[in-house]
Amino acid sequence: MTGDARQRFVDPQMQWSEEQYDYIHPDCVISHPPVLQYGGTKNGPAGMKSIIDGLAANFELHVEKVETQLFGDDLVVQRFLGATFVNRKSGRRATMNVVEIYRFDDGLCVEQDNFYKSPEIVAEMIAEAGYVAP
Repeated sequence: MTGDARQRFVDPQMQWSEEQYDYIHPDCVISHPPVLQYGGTKNGPAGMKSIIDGLAANFELHVEKVETQLFGDDLVVQRFLGATFVNRKSGRRATMNVVEIYRFDDGLCVEQDNFYKSPEIVAEMIAEAGYVAP
């Protein structure tokens, strides 16, 4: 896979867009911290969409800075610095850094690991919002 295709997938303008799902392999494994209501693993574009739709319905996300690094021909590490989650229901805010690691094969994302600096705070905010995991 070319660096350009990987960069397109992780482009901040592409985040949470329908087009992003075209880059996800049907068997992609998406992992989040187990403490989160949507934690553990989900699979494929449908798994990613269920997470994103639930988060977008309950939270606004503002990011101060995104750093993206490509490694070899299959890995991307993305750091979201100063990621602020805003609970749409309560207005509560929490700011932390988030790291996502993506692995690609044949032009598609086959694995995504997500790491939150303070996942327990996000879990509290999710509970406050009344979010129910799919």
